[in-house]
Amino acid sequence: MAFAWFLLVFSYAYGHSFQAQNLFEQQRISRLIWGVSELQSVSPADEFRHALVEGVMPASPLLSNTVRKFPLIDRLVPRLLQDGWSHGLRQLAFYGLNLDRVKDADFDRSNLPDCAAAQSLCRSEFRLFRLNRETILIKLLPIANPPDQK
Repeated sequence: MAFAWFLLVFSYAYGHSFQAQNLFEQQRISRLIWGVSELQSVSPADEFRHALVEGVMPASPLLSNTVRKFPLIDRLVPRLLQDGWSHGLRQLAFYGLNLDRVKDADFDRSNLPDCAAAQSLCRSEFRLFRLNRETILIKLLPIANPPDQK
């Protein structure tokens, strides 16, 4: 009986966590696509075809309590965008952002433009940099002030 109760509570927490993360990611992805479109409009003839993702899509702030109670949930709820994970870029194609993944070693990121340059776009959630005519670097930033840290 105790195991059945635990299973029920855990499945509810997992379903809630999965839904909260999905809604959080959809909102961030819509802003990310807006940012890529904005950066693309600076040089419309040079269309982005490739992307390099740096960082991981953060967890939804709504999950902080759930993750404390069930630490395993943080590992079970998938994140759409992660370093070098091409599945996330394929999923972004459903949102209208169709880019191929490139390898990290192909680009020197030591001389990235600063955030005020026309070839970059910086927001609190992400930073976008045009690496060349066809390639964009997407840096995903963590949430500035997670609720569980003071």
